[in-house]
Amino acid sequence: MLTRNMANASRKFIIIFIIGVIVTFGIGILIGHFAIEKITSQPDNEGKRDSQTFKLGNACTNEIKNFTYLHRYMNTCNKDICDTSSKTCSFTLPKHYIAYHLNGKSVNIDGHLDDEAWQEVPWSSDFTDIRGPQYPKPQFDTKFKLRWNDDRLYVAALLNATELWASLTVDESKVWQDNAFEVFYDADNSMQNYKEMEINVLNVTWDLMLTKAYIDCPNCKETNVLSNWTSNMEKAVHHDGEVNNPLKKEPSGSLTLLTVNTRRQAKPEHADWWSWQPTGAVALHLPHRWGLVQFSKNFQNKVFSFPAWTAYKALFDIFEALHRFKALNGMFITSMTDLDVPPYILSGNCIKNAAIKLTPDGFEVSLNTTTYAKEGHIRADRYTWFT
Repeated sequence: MLTRNMANASRKFIIIFIIGVIVTFGIGILIGHFAIEKITSQPDNEGKRDSQTFKLGNACTNEIKNFTYLHRYMNTCNKDICDTSSKTCSFTLPKHYIAYHLNGKSVNIDGHLDDEAWQEVPWSSDFTDIRGPQYPKPQFDTKFKLRWNDDRLYVAALLNATELWASLTVDESKVWQDNAFEVFYDADNSMQNYKEMEINVLNVTWDLMLTKAYIDCPNCKETNVLSNWTSNMEKAVHHDGEVNNPLKKEPSGSLTLLTVNTRRQAKPEHADWWSWQPTGAVALHLPHRWGLVQFSKNFQNKVFSFPAWTAYKALFDIFEALHRFKALNGMFITSMTDLDVPPYILSGNCIKNAAIKLTPDGFEVSLNTTTYAKEGHIRADRYTWFT
């Protein structure tokens, strides 16, 4: 009897459950029906659509960009929205600086920044967390100035700090392990054969040349990193405090280098990484994410100009999309539309003839733009050039 009653109860439960599902499904159909009827009963006029587009466009430029996947969805499904740059062919430059020729003036390599050559040029913008402005502002300010003549590049930097420390005392030591200031520069914009120079508060330096970024040649470090390259730099450091004495807290220090993205590392026990141009990762060996420097002999030139930036940006965006695709799928592809590229590349307004060719070493991307006469190219190892 107990078994029979339990069986009857189970059947009742199943019947009640099925009835509940059917009722819920029916309510959903009714709600959908009236919702569609309400939408279709509204007049479909251009004013309504323009208003909706305007609101969506505002969202694209404000809060919505903080939500990566939603923003990506909107870019994919509404290619004309969130994509005003594809119509104007105007893209935001990374951080940039105009370096002026000395025009006969001199710079004393003494760590002081009181020469007229330094006083008459502006500071760079302040450094931020290397990962991006969404992270906390650095505890201390860091900034630099640049000058040059026909033989040398001059770098001046101001690093604020309350404690000065360094452990390395011999040049060509691993200065990056100290609280250090670093300068990176890629003179020909090829994203390869770039130089790195570092200095600590004891005026100890280390420099090298990399034929490729570490990530672009993980198995060839012995030949890729040219530690025997020397910059023949002249350098000096001035500081206001006592080094390696935590009881002596002082406000700042400055340095001059003869020689660019620049980076500062602080706190050995828990490193903070601050850079002029954020790279989006705790890594500066990503040369396509560095800032830009324009060299000018005309002191009246206050406008930074880089006509090739649209081409560079498109090449970098496709480069990163291809590597993301391979990370997920184990291979490169030639179909641009199957890549997670920004809509401006596919719109055809600014980027023309974009093509991907597979090669034994990976790929080669080529493209033209409406704003620059030369054709741009980039390889899987980040090498970039124009023809």
